[in-house]
Amino acid sequence: MKGFLGVVGLGCGLALGGSVTYALFVSESARLLGMFLLGAVLFGSTVMLTALAINRQWAKLIGEQRTTHNHRYQLQHSPPPVWDLNPAQRQPDLLPPLSDKSVVWDSVNLSEREDDEVVA
Repeated sequence: MKGFLGVVGLGCGLALGGSVTYALFVSESARLLGMFLLGAVLFGSTVMLTALAINRQWAKLIGEQRTTHNHRYQLQHSPPPVWDLNPAQRQPDLLPPLSDKSVVWDSVNLSEREDDEVVA
């Protein structure tokens, strides 16, 4: 059975190959179609191989620069629905407001001069 299928496959391949060869030899449109398909396959494979090479180099470069950050962000609570009559209190700010005189500038002890420029 294996030999029979091999002979049938060889016969079909020769018949198909012979007919394609005959069509390319006789018909101008078959030659144009064949050239178009060959060019499309070459162009597509060139683009695919170039994209694959660029992708591999890019992935390699990113892999060398990758760092790991183990930080968990707190989930923000969704806003209350409109029909909620008892709105929750506003969450306090994470940083306290700055006073007019900061502790850092008090430790510097700079004397104010008349020719100093005041920037608001």
